[in-house]
Amino acid sequence: MGIKSTYKKFNRFPNDYASENANQTGSDMPRYSLSLTRHVSDKAEVHQTPNGHHAIYVLEGLLGISGTSLETGDGLHLQNPAQIKTDNSPAQWLCFRLADEVPCDRLDGELLLSEVVELESTAHLLRLDTVSFPMGACAWRHVHPGPGIRYLAKGRLKLQSDDHEQLMEIGDSWFEAAQSPVRATADAAIPETLFVRLMILPTEFEGRPTINILDAEDRLRPRLQTTNRIIDEIITLQVG
Repeated sequence: MGIKSTYKKFNRFPNDYASENANQTGSDMPRYSLSLTRHVSDKAEVHQTPNGHHAIYVLEGLLGISGTSLETGDGLHLQNPAQIKTDNSPAQWLCFRLADEVPCDRLDGELLLSEVVELESTAHLLRLDTVSFPMGACAWRHVHPGPGIRYLAKGRLKLQSDDHEQLMEIGDSWFEAAQSPVRATADAAIPETLFVRLMILPTEFEGRPTINILDAEDRLRPRLQTTNRIIDEIITLQVG
């Protein structure tokens, strides 16, 4: 409990891009709101999720959702409005939401960040996973094929784009646009660094890794980070 809330906007693109959000290109593609809220409870209560696609991840404690019990490290995809129940013990969870309301507002919980994303078609892969780094491990300069939000749950992580870098601490969250180069290095003095990630991907990546190492010499280096896939589900978005 008591994790700080910091939204560090880590823009992957050079500063001469006109739009604040790399995904806002001025096109006529449908636009959606991708958001992250954090929820904390230490008593028995009921939380209601609104319309949209939700990926729930339990940071701490136990949750009851539509007859399913979730504990620390578990996740669940919700498409329709649902009730999230807690008991009298401490609980903390993340709710990633993808919906057609732009911008996102009046959400239950603490809003950590919200981004507008443009998506080319109505069918996409919703992926919730965690990425764990041992001390000093590095995800070499790479890209992913879809936009997403990350939340640092453990450790400390240095992010480097092609033109700047930032240090992420526990409780920090950030957005990565599709095909935006980044290198991520875990603190060498901390046993484990772990972030929770929600990505919106092309459907052909179902069951497949998405990381694309950009530099040939880095492809020969060892990959020490571990990915744990929690949700990998094809979803259909409504346009308009």
